[in-house]
Amino acid sequence: MRRRLAVLLSVAAAAVLSASAASPAAAQDRAVTERLQERIRLRLEGEPETAAAREPTLRSDGRRIQATRSLRRFYGERVHLPAWVTADGRVRPGAREMLAGLRSAREHGLPPDDYHAARIESLLSELDAGREGAGARFPDADTDRRLRLLAELDLLLTDAFLSYGSHLVSGRVDPRSIDPLWTVNGRERNMAALLARTLEQGRSPRAALAELAPRHPGYARLQEALTEYRRMAAAGGWPTVPGGPALRAGDAGPRVADLGRRLAASGELSADDGKDDAVSDTVFGDALDAAVRSFQRRHGLEADGIVGEATLGALNIPAESRVRQIERNLERWRWLPAELGETHLRVNIADFGLEVVEGDSTVLSMRAVVGRDYRQTPVFSDTMRYVVLNPTWNVPRSIAARDILPRLRESVSYLEEQGMVVYDGWSPDARPVDPSAVDWSRLSADSLPYRFVQRPGPLNALGRVKFMFPNQFAVYIHDSPARSLFGRSVRSFSSGCIRVERPLELLDYVLRGSEEWSPAKLRGALETGREQTIRLPRELPVHIEYWTAWVPEEDGAVHFRPDVYGRDARLASALEAEPPGD
Repeated sequence: MRRRLAVLLSVAAAAVLSASAASPAAAQDRAVTERLQERIRLRLEGEPETAAAREPTLRSDGRRIQATRSLRRFYGERVHLPAWVTADGRVRPGAREMLAGLRSAREHGLPPDDYHAARIESLLSELDAGREGAGARFPDADTDRRLRLLAELDLLLTDAFLSYGSHLVSGRVDPRSIDPLWTVNGRERNMAALLARTLEQGRSPRAALAELAPRHPGYARLQEALTEYRRMAAAGGWPTVPGGPALRAGDAGPRVADLGRRLAASGELSADDGKDDAVSDTVFGDALDAAVRSFQRRHGLEADGIVGEATLGALNIPAESRVRQIERNLERWRWLPAELGETHLRVNIADFGLEVVEGDSTVLSMRAVVGRDYRQTPVFSDTMRYVVLNPTWNVPRSIAARDILPRLRESVSYLEEQGMVVYDGWSPDARPVDPSAVDWSRLSADSLPYRFVQRPGPLNALGRVKFMFPNQFAVYIHDSPARSLFGRSVRSFSSGCIRVERPLELLDYVLRGSEEWSPAKLRGALETGREQTIRLPRELPVHIEYWTAWVPEEDGAVHFRPDVYGRDARLASALEAEPPGD
């Protein structure tokens, strides 16, 4: 079918070109078209996949032509007529608008030269110089060179629109290529069709591209932070604070002065701060104490005002590194769906936190515990549909093998202490087993046939309530009896599910508006100790995310977090590599 279509397109192109062959302008137009065809070398479907017939990797000035398939489709549908060059060999105004749009890629944390910006600018300059030096045309000896430059310019502008637009829509990097636990379905757009419409309607290509970036307010706020941190980096960044004993209020000396200069450079400490202190700037006074606490809150540290090892390490991360961290998180925004839900729940794994958002305002937030490094919480989106009060816990096979079996080898009393029952299998009619009758030392993780169930109660690992949004990972949000973990600054202790600090507040929120379930009735149901499932009156979108840099609407200041799962490092490597082709 495609072979027949391509033949028809070639015949149509020949007819169009031959009908106007008498025109010198048409002759040049045909010449540019021929050079585009030579450059693209479109292969017809049905041709053998031999080395000679295989579509080659297109490059220009050493850089890959990224949108190879979309580009071939785009030119094939317009019978290879140029898109950015007129019939008489002049460059259309849209080409220079496109170049201006490519330069703005930096605002999105994307390198303009990934989209041939420098090469396009060079081609435009050379073509302009040729016209100025030889009137309307290059000298005859250089005509072929000019035609090739025009074809190359057209090709690069098209590839730039298609690839840059695609990256604004769905990211420069495929998240699944670097993180198999990222399963969010992002946005999609037919870029070839958009370019065709943009040219047909005479729209600004720069404006068309600008509309493709994420419309989330959080993305725009992070863009503003990128501009500010680039400004700080260009100005020399900030001074480091030398190592030494922990600094705190009342301390004095040169390191305190270094600390003040560091916090002044990043804006926590203004020039007016400390004027009311009856001490010099080498003394750790109230203003510096407040600045340190503000810095600690923005970096997920315990806001105690003490500059210990963790705070010192965060202070001494260079401004250039923070710029790159912001760029990586802008990329993560481009991986997300267009709509998160007017009201939605989000968990930031790297922040160990949960929040409920209405519009762009956080109406409920609390600490969370997420998966250990070797049992990482995945990134995905789903919908919360029901809650379970006083849940029993069917221990997953992996946890039974890794955690419970080693304990049973030490003492079978572990099951009774934890309120657990063991069954002889996973079928609905499985029967209870006397754990003392099993030789647990002879079983391995791969040959464990038993199912473990923990009854509702104060020791239940799920606590008194779990929040269900069924998904492929069997991950959910739940209460926890291990309350002390919420007091730690790093909270990666679970087996992948999310434990929350104040589950009853979340329970009241998700069941708000229910005519049947008032807060008082819910507390009564919890006190019975009986398992009960309640459907939500309104389903709630849930987004499990991974942000190491973001700007909350509440304070407008950028927050940073450590890369707890090493995902920033993998993303950085992918962003530094040559962009992949389509």
